[in-house]
Amino acid sequence: RLLGTPGAPPFTGNKHFWCSDYMAHHRPGFFASARMFSTRVDNTDWPCNKEGLKSHHLADGACMLYVRGDEYKDIFPCWDWRKIPGTTVIQEPGPLKADPRLIRARGRTAFVGGVTDGRFGLAVMDLSRGKLRARKAWFFFDDGYLCAGAGITGPGGRTVATTVAQRLLRGAVEVGGTGKVLPRGKHAVEGPAWIRHDGVLYLFPRPCALHLENRVRSGRWSEIGTGSSKKVSLPLFTLWIDHGKGPKTGVYHYLVLPGPSSQDAGPLLARPPAEVLRLEPDLLAFRWRKATAAAFFEPGKLRTPDLSFSVDKPCLALLVRRGENMEITLADPLNAPLQVLVEIFRPWAARAVFRLPGGLEAGKSVTRVLKKGTRK
Repeated sequence: RLLGTPGAPPFTGNKHFWCSDYMAHHRPGFFASARMFSTRVDNTDWPCNKEGLKSHHLADGACMLYVRGDEYKDIFPCWDWRKIPGTTVIQEPGPLKADPRLIRARGRTAFVGGVTDGRFGLAVMDLSRGKLRARKAWFFFDDGYLCAGAGITGPGGRTVATTVAQRLLRGAVEVGGTGKVLPRGKHAVEGPAWIRHDGVLYLFPRPCALHLENRVRSGRWSEIGTGSSKKVSLPLFTLWIDHGKGPKTGVYHYLVLPGPSSQDAGPLLARPPAEVLRLEPDLLAFRWRKATAAAFFEPGKLRTPDLSFSVDKPCLALLVRRGENMEITLADPLNAPLQVLVEIFRPWAARAVFRLPGGLEAGKSVTRVLKKGTRK
C-alpha cells in the first residue's frame, strides 16, 4: 500500500503488542494508540546523552490521536510534561527533576494489557505511581474511542489530573451548549459538556471538573535534551479533568470522535455512540453497537438488559454479536497461561473453556465463536 499498488487493502484495524504494553488503532480517518507499562516493561529509555529529561510519564497511559499527522510537530519543548494526553498524573509544583533514577522505572503492577479481535480493542492499565493509583481503560471502535478510569486515589494536598488532549492549537475552540468560541487563555467548563477543536469532538457525558487552555506556551529544546537553548513559543490546546486534591474514589469517562461537526455534537452528547456499562475498580465495561468490552480485575458477571455473561478468572473480554452467534475474544493481561470458563446466560445459554497461551505468546488474544447451547 505504501508503494501505491492498485487494490492494496486499506491499513485499518486494531493490534495489541502484548510484549510492549502498547495498543495501536487504525481507521481510514485517524490513528490512535495507548501506551502503558507494567512489571514486565520499563516506562521509557534511560536518558542517555542528556535526552528525554522530562519523559517520566510517557507510559502512564499516554493516548495519542493523529488525523493529519502533524498534531504534535515540534511541540515538545513547549509541552507540559505532566499533561501528556491520556495520562493520570499528580500535578506536583515545580519542574520535573532531570534525575535518571526518577525518569526510567519498571512498573509496579502486572494487570496491564489488551484484548483485540483485529477490529476493536480494549486496553487496560492498573496504574501505580508513588501514592497514586488508578485503573484506566481505552475502548477503541470504528468512530473513535472511549477513555475511562475508576478507583483514582492520590496523596492528600496534591491535585490529580487526567489529560484529554495537549496538541498544537489550530483554529477555534468551541464549547457545547454555549454557542461560544473561547478566547485565548485558561477556562473552566462545567460537565456534562462537549468541546470541539481542529475537527475533533470531545464528549463528557459524566459531570466533571473540566479545564482547558488555548494559549501560547514557551520552552527550550535544551530543557528536554541536547537541543538549542533558544526560546520556542507555540500556541497549544490543552484539555484535562481535575480530580481535586487527594482523591479517594475518583472516576472519569469521555469519548474522542474525529470528524463530527458542531451541529452533530449536541445529539451525540445526548446519545453517545459508545456507553459505559460498569465503571468500578473491579470491573470496567463498555459497549459500542454490537460490541461489548470488559476488564474483569476479579472473577465476575456482567449483566445488561440484553447480555449477561461471566468469567471465572480475571481477564479481558471482547464480545461481538455476529448474527445468531457470539464471537468472544479473551486475553490475560498478566501475560501468563490461563484457563478461563466463560458462560453466557443471555441472550441465550452457552459455555466454553478458553485456554490462553503462555511462552512468547503470553498475553495474546484468543477468539472463538459460540453458538446457542454450546458446551465445550
